[in-house]
Amino acid sequence: MRRLITALALLCMVPVALAQRPAELDFPLDHQRLQKGEMQTETKVFEVEGVGEKKVVIGVQLIDAPAERLWAVISHVEGQKAYVPNLERFDTILTKRSRPGYRNILANVELDVPFVKVRYTLDMEIDHATRSLRWALVDKDAARAYQARNIPALRASGGLQSVVGRSFIEPYPRDPGKSLYYYVNYVQTDMPVPGFVERMLTTKTLRNYMASVKVQVERSTLLGGDRDGRGWGSSQRSSLPTP
Repeated sequence: MRRLITALALLCMVPVALAQRPAELDFPLDHQRLQKGEMQTETKVFEVEGVGEKKVVIGVQLIDAPAERLWAVISHVEGQKAYVPNLERFDTILTKRSRPGYRNILANVELDVPFVKVRYTLDMEIDHATRSLRWALVDKDAARAYQARNIPALRASGGLQSVVGRSFIEPYPRDPGKSLYYYVNYVQTDMPVPGFVERMLTTKTLRNYMASVKVQVERSTLLGGDRDGRGWGSSQRSSLPTP
């Protein structure tokens, strides 16, 4: 159960996005909170058959940079190790498909927190034309099949049934020079998720991740980072508290 809780919390640290705006994002913005630099959170619960839960946890962060600068940073997925707290590894192990402006990759991820390491493999699409990313956890059967082909996919720790993440970028309606970064994480488990796990997702790990992206994007913009969001300060991790 402890490993389940840890995996649920830490899988929120890797961002993803989609080309079309999901219906889950149709809720009023808390402009006062956003303009203070705080993250707005929303949680929705879906019915599932049998035992278990499916939830979508949404974070919204106002970024003081245009959408193209935000996308330049989050689309450079291998660069997340430089600024995301506790992210020790994000290694592309296979490029499944590639064409100009598009990649579909498998990546091995490792997160390090006190007393536990969480490892898993992601299947991720990166589409620059739509500024969209989409990722899903590789389940144990798929990981085993990749391993049979000598591709070193990892079996996810924590016993998760399904985790799918997305993110979405929009211009801020009150200032088009700023962006709204929506982070959407769908989690389904084979057992009920305690309330304190949900609080961990929304008030600690996700908050730290979103704040780290905000710092990285705004620093890159201020100091003249290059087109893929690297540049001055890109090798410095955020000093935000770790979960």
